[in-house]
Amino acid sequence: MNLLEFTPVKIEPRNDSEVYRYVSKIGGMEISEVTRPCYVPKLIKYYSDLQKYTGITDDIIKTFKSGISKQYIKFNIYNEKYTILLIIAVLYYMRKKKIEIAKTFFKLLSLKFYSSRLHIHFSKFCSEDLWVLSLDKLSPKHLFKSQKGISNAIFYVSDFDFEKNKKKLSSPNLKDRDLIMIVYGLRTKIAQSMRSFAEIYYKSYENRAIASKAGVDEFAGTQLTADKISMTICTFGQIDKMALKEAIIKSRIRKDLAISIISQMSMAEYKDKIRFIIILISRLGDLKSVCIEEKRSRLIRRMNSKIKIAGKYSAREEIKNLMYSLESGYQLKTIYDSQLIMFFGHYLTTFLRNRIC
Repeated sequence: MNLLEFTPVKIEPRNDSEVYRYVSKIGGMEISEVTRPCYVPKLIKYYSDLQKYTGITDDIIKTFKSGISKQYIKFNIYNEKYTILLIIAVLYYMRKKKIEIAKTFFKLLSLKFYSSRLHIHFSKFCSEDLWVLSLDKLSPKHLFKSQKGISNAIFYVSDFDFEKNKKKLSSPNLKDRDLIMIVYGLRTKIAQSMRSFAEIYYKSYENRAIASKAGVDEFAGTQLTADKISMTICTFGQIDKMALKEAIIKSRIRKDLAISIISQMSMAEYKDKIRFIIILISRLGDLKSVCIEEKRSRLIRRMNSKIKIAGKYSAREEIKNLMYSLESGYQLKTIYDSQLIMFFGHYLTTFLRNRIC
């Protein structure tokens, strides 16, 4: 296969800076979302724009496929035009010596393979709580654990394989076999990590199901509590005046600012964030511990600590992100982090106490 036989003539991309900015933007947006439990990158929505930016038309994709020998065209990576578009883009920019652009397309290819594996392993259902729990159970040697998160792991594999195969990818005489080995090598590494993670996930699910049958339904209870409380706060906009008073007294935050925070937070757009924070808190301690004052105080201290959940998530950081995303976020940045977390912690745990105890 010699891609240079047709690409310089038929591919008419936008200028390199535009292409690089666009691909970096969508890669950055999607990889940041991957930090969210159960998030599936929906890369197909960028397909038309990628064609416009790269100039890689459906006809060019067909021409590329026609140049693959019969021995290799049967491989399933050539069954999907989105994957082929990314492969062509990598090869094209490598041969133009635009290494960083090619590397960014290679990262999109790794995200594409990650997305495909998610569909395979988690198409039936995906629980955010169980996802976090399963990440926490991974061996320290597992790629997702050693790289401190799935998003880091995906780009680590991508960058490693890209650097290892740069010479081959830039060669105008790239062999069909070599291309298959490079692309399948990337896909296999991501697939192996996802498979072992999925095994732990479903094993955890089975253990929870057994516990549930025995009358210990903590897993379902956490999910249900997170759903109900986040919906009560955000969908129905319910403000607990007793919880607010408690939070103001314990944190010593100004009353007018405290009321503003809770009013802004009690809106539908923050439901998912609050739900996720409740799930993270449940990993720091049993939610029912809010019913005993001593244990509730201990839980708030853990929320205010730098404890990492599943090696990646921090209740403290998620709370700060929520607070700073509010309309009054710029004001809140002038308050000590610990005071802000304490305010939120007392409000939420008291809100929970008044409803589950």
